[in-house]
Amino acid sequence: MSTLTTTTPESRAQLAYTAYGKAVDFRNKDGDEMPPWHELPEAIQAAWVSAAGVIWDLATTGHATM
Repeated sequence: MSTLTTTTPESRAQLAYTAYGKAVDFRNKDGDEMPPWHELPEAIQAAWVSAAGVIWDLATTGHATM
């Protein structure tokens, strides 16, 4: 199990990506292996940062803004 030791937007996004990967056996929708975080295009990393940010806001404040 991973432990969250920092709360930067990027660390939360990478943790969420890894949790998702574990849930789907690190396979994408086409059955191909998911790339490691550092190989994702910047736009995909930014999307994970955005999604993890909404969840973080909801968990910590009870409100999510999109």
